[in-house]
Formats: sequence, C-alpha cells, structure tokens
Amino acid sequence: MRTLTTQEKKNSSNGCNVAPYVPTPEEIRAECSEIQKSWSEEEMMRRQRVTRPTKFAKQVYRIHLDSLEMETSS
Repeated sequence: MRTLTTQEKKNSSNGCNVAPYVPTPEEIRAECSEIQKSWSEEEMMRRQRVTRPTKFAKQVYRIHLDSLEMETSS
C-alpha cells in the first residue's frame, strides 16, 4: 500500500510542512484496478452483492396518526 505523502514532502528543505499529495481520479481508478486484480472470484462476487439504493428503489414512509385521525381517514 502506498502512502499519500512522501517523506521528502513531509520534511521539505526549508522546514515547512507541505500539503499531502492528493491523487487524481485517474490515479485512483488505476490503483483500484491494480488492487482488484488480486481479488478471487469469490471476493469479487461478495463485493458486488452489496446492495445500494437506486433511483428506482422503493421508498417507505411512516406516518403517525393519533386515534381520531385514524378513525376519520379510513
């Protein structure tokens, strides 16, 4: 695993701290791809099973009514 801040950047010659290295989206994708190459088929399937809400996901709303409102709304 790589660190985002190199030792040279942490301790610059003038003693000032330098902001940490922030990878570009392309670098992040490339690193993720390298990591995913080592995954077994089972690991890949396990990670793909994670459920995430989509724009078509059913939304559930809970409405609390008092007893009088429940009698009149039926």
